[in-house]
Amino acid sequence: MVQADGKEYDLTDADHPRLEEAGASEIRIDAIMHPKAAMAAPNPREAQRQANRDPQAKTKACQDEAKLYFPNDAVAQAKALLTCMELK
Repeated sequence: MVQADGKEYDLTDADHPRLEEAGASEIRIDAIMHPKAAMAAPNPREAQRQANRDPQAKTKACQDEAKLYFPNDAVAQAKALLTCMELK
């Protein structure tokens, strides 16, 4: 459900491609379509602590960070992932 101009609008699956064409990321579309299920942005400090304890957590933290900053660009995500993995 979306509110605009004081009115509430229910979104359907048919609205998904239109939002995508307008440039909205998958994360943003999911947050619009399912606001109660939307998650907060990852906490970088907590992700770093987990990464120090677990190599898989490190990879996951780097992937999440890359998707957060480059939601619609797979090449930029890959570069960011590689950079992140080298730094952590």
